[in-house]
Amino acid sequence: MQLINKVSEPTEKADLYFAIDPGNLERPFILGGYSNDPSLPSIAQWGAASTFGLDNLDNISGSKWKDWRASLHQLNCAWVIPIIEEAEKTRDIKAAIGKILDKQAVK
Repeated sequence: MQLINKVSEPTEKADLYFAIDPGNLERPFILGGYSNDPSLPSIAQWGAASTFGLDNLDNISGSKWKDWRASLHQLNCAWVIPIIEEAEKTRDIKAAIGKILDKQAVK
């Protein structure tokens, strides 16, 4: 898994992130989060992620990530949206993964 970006959400006391799993061509995109509340005991801390690909862009599982575009904006990854939209048109997920990872490496 390659982390693309992470933001802290102070209201939810969580770190939210967007990542890529280049080895999973069916569902390479990951939206997730985990607790960063130091007052919680380790047993009460949580983490969850939803994976998505071109086949389920508008049907991502998990209540937090229903709108993938809004989620990517929230995670300061709006630059990824046109890459995924192009992949949706061309059906070339490998090219999208490569472009995202290449642009991330330049940042």
